[in-house]
Amino acid sequence: MKLSEAVRCVERLMNSFPKKSGGFTPENVQAYAEELIDLDYGGLQVVIRTLIRTEDWFPAIAAIRREYAAQAISYPDADQLWREVLRWMRATQFGRQRLAEVPPYVLEMVEFLGGWRELGDNRGGMDTIRAHALRAHAMMHDRAIRRVQCGQLKQLKFSTDLKIGSGIKASPPG
Repeated sequence: MKLSEAVRCVERLMNSFPKKSGGFTPENVQAYAEELIDLDYGGLQVVIRTLIRTEDWFPAIAAIRREYAAQAISYPDADQLWREVLRWMRATQFGRQRLAEVPPYVLEMVEFLGGWRELGDNRGGMDTIRAHALRAHAMMHDRAIRRVQCGQLKQLKFSTDLKIGSGIKASPPG
């Protein structure tokens, strides 16, 4: 985004929180704009509208970037991710799907849990593996948000799923 667009977004926030942004100087506007310039303009506008509607106080740069990250990441909730891992495990186990078709967030969880073979060998202990997966989900989700919040979008393994308002892209058959 251009610096002028980032400045417009900051000014929109200032106009929406007039009492709370009273001490804002042109230097503050410039600092905010420079810290937001790496974000997508359309995505930032959505975030600004969300913050205007949900926040009582003028948001800090970190809060803006955190909201942007939360909206940018297409990441399933913990139970949904576990169901996806199981569905893809069955689909790949019987040769119905190629591993190249498995969504990156599923591959990341499978890797965390020890790989496809480890999952397949532990059928008797799936409750334990599920518990590990649910705990791991929170850590993986927080890490993904932190990467986006810190401006590291290109380093995300699942960056193809990063679109404001998008849902899960791939789904296994059946």
